[in-house]
This record gives sequence, structure tokens and C-alpha cells, in this order.
Amino acid sequence: MTAVSSVYAQRLLMTLFLVSFGIYMFLATVTYTPFDPGWMHISSDTQQVSNASGIAGAWIADLLFGFLGWASLLIPIFLFVEAIQVWWPHSFLYCYIT
Repeated sequence: MTAVSSVYAQRLLMTLFLVSFGIYMFLATVTYTPFDPGWMHISSDTQQVSNASGIAGAWIADLLFGFLGWASLLIPIFLFVEAIQVWWPHSFLYCYIT
């Protein structure tokens, strides 16, 4: 494997991870309801989870909303921007972000 293809493979895997995790976090935070079981309120009552990311997404969203509030909706955006920055140099995005 050459150095160029190794760098390409690393970038591709990093992009796939960031985009996949970003989509998961987007679904978890957008479909968050305080009625789902989560970290902030634990009960023995087995409820139906309405979060699109499942029980783990409900817990993660509850934790994020508990600590960050509505700012937790920005985390998927940051993950998508980071996925773009994997492919382009920082100087390319700084002119659009700042």
C-alpha cells in the first residue's frame, strides 16, 4: 500500500465515521423527548422509547440536553464540518466560517 492510498483510506474511514456518528447524533437530538427514559430521570417503568436512535440515543440526548441544553443541537453540525475539514485544508474553510 502506498503512502497516498494509505492517507486516502484514513481520510475515507474518518469521514465515514464522522458522517455516520453525525447522523446518529442528529437523529438522537432532534427526536429527543423528555418522556423517554434517560440519565436525568431513571425509573423502573419500562416505557416505549420514541427516540429514532433507540434507547442509547435517548440516553445520549438526555445527557446532552441536561448539560448543554439547546446547544446540543450544534454537535451534529460540528461533526459534519469536521468531516469536510478532513478533505480540505483549514484555510479553505476559514474564509467561509469566519
